[in-house]
Amino acid sequence: MGRAGEPAQGDRRKAARSAAIVLAVIVPLQIAGVLLVRRMTYTVYSVDFTRYYGPTAESILAGNGPRMPDGSVLLHYPPAYSYYTAGLMAVSRATGIPLTALIVGANIAWNALTVLAVFLLAYRMAGARLATAAGLIAGLYPPVLYLSKIAFVQVPYLAFLAWGLYAAYAGHRSRRLGCFALAGGLFGVAGLFRPAAMALLAILLLYVLIFYKGRLIVRLARPAAMLGAFALVVAPWSMYVYAQEGKVTVLGDVTQSHLEGTAQAACASDDPAGIRGLNHFAALARSPIGHSRELLRRAAKSWYHTDSGRYERASLAINVPFALLLVLGAVVALRGRGAARWGAGLGLATFVAAWGLSTLTMYLARYVTTGVILASPLMAVGLLRVTRTFGVVAHAWKAGYIPRPSLPRRKPVLPTPEGEAPSVALPLRGESRAA
Repeated sequence: MGRAGEPAQGDRRKAARSAAIVLAVIVPLQIAGVLLVRRMTYTVYSVDFTRYYGPTAESILAGNGPRMPDGSVLLHYPPAYSYYTAGLMAVSRATGIPLTALIVGANIAWNALTVLAVFLLAYRMAGARLATAAGLIAGLYPPVLYLSKIAFVQVPYLAFLAWGLYAAYAGHRSRRLGCFALAGGLFGVAGLFRPAAMALLAILLLYVLIFYKGRLIVRLARPAAMLGAFALVVAPWSMYVYAQEGKVTVLGDVTQSHLEGTAQAACASDDPAGIRGLNHFAALARSPIGHSRELLRRAAKSWYHTDSGRYERASLAINVPFALLLVLGAVVALRGRGAARWGAGLGLATFVAAWGLSTLTMYLARYVTTGVILASPLMAVGLLRVTRTFGVVAHAWKAGYIPRPSLPRRKPVLPTPEGEAPSVALPLRGESRAA
């Protein structure tokens, strides 16, 4: 990273050239990755797509709005991905392109947008070198390649989150209230894809409120702008649900969609705490030690646990190096000062929020992916520190600053015909005959 407290330096043309190189590397590799993992997924369509998004998209195309086959309004999840899927279906029917090809192609495009947002965030933090490393990490993270093969809501959701995070950091650097409002609006669009955006927005609001320096009215104006823009984006859907179903909701049935994983874990036979409730606070009150162990187990499993239980060892082996880079990068970055340190703390807070939300709900590795991608600049800091350390060691070894083990020199023995005693060669140059 650059000097603490200083803005990122560098030519814009250099940044644009670096971003183009990163995207030129990422997009072909993502296409190759999708082709590589095509046998690892039984179908492009996920369970949620088959059960919720697909039927409601068909209803939208029929002019009935986002409704389930029984005629009720979609309440389990927000409607954005249903409308998005309906658009892809309309394009597929108009052009004859298979829907699966459109879904995978659109996923790769969304991933490119996510990488670009991460690149710009890291560039504003510390320049093109860190931005290039962060963009490569975000684009080549193996779970992202796997999710690109599936009709999964997290792909576009992650792109809006990344751009929202970049807008918040840009607002901090430029001190423009409009950037914070834009961040809140982007988080609102992300919330229309997945309700988890509300929890991440709450952490972001607290972080801005606590760590943004200035007068109290200025510190309050930033979170207020974000919260107001978020409310403006999600309010139309809430009003539609109330008009159709008479229910007051923000982003669908948040309780059901986010706590069903907790319900499954609480009813599991291997639950060491023996708890059967959904409320973690009540569970901690009843069994503090037992439920604390359960939460720690869920936090650890969030790094590798999958829906089907397949590829968990591979997932763990992949995520361990990324977790170590994240820890190292956080330690290095948070020792700095100024805007770079503020951005590092912002990424770390977002990661902790995503990890904690995954721990409390479904504890699946694909949910931790959100935090890992948003914290890519921190992992890039760790990666650059590791490469720098190895570079210094290699240079010291080459220059002779590190002593090398020396082996004793042996005098060569001249070859002799068979049956004769071997003769010792003449003394080496610089040696005496007596030696």
